Amino acid sequence: SEMCIRDSLHSIAETLQSIKPKTKAGERKVQLALEHIRSLRRHTRKLEERVKVLEEQVQVLEEGS
Repeated sequence: SEMCIRDSLHSIAETLQSIKPKTKAGERKVQLALEHIRSLRRHTRKLEERVKVLEEQVQVLEEGS
């Protein structure tokens, strides 16, 4: 699932980078979308790290039972 998200974000970013807008407004929209992709990548990475920590904590709790 997490790789699917990363793959999707990568694919979207590649598609956006291939777009050559004809107007400044179009360029700004593409750049803004790419910034959103970068933000989503960071957020996804943080969520993956948090899930890993939580999974480790659950394992410790289960072993203690």
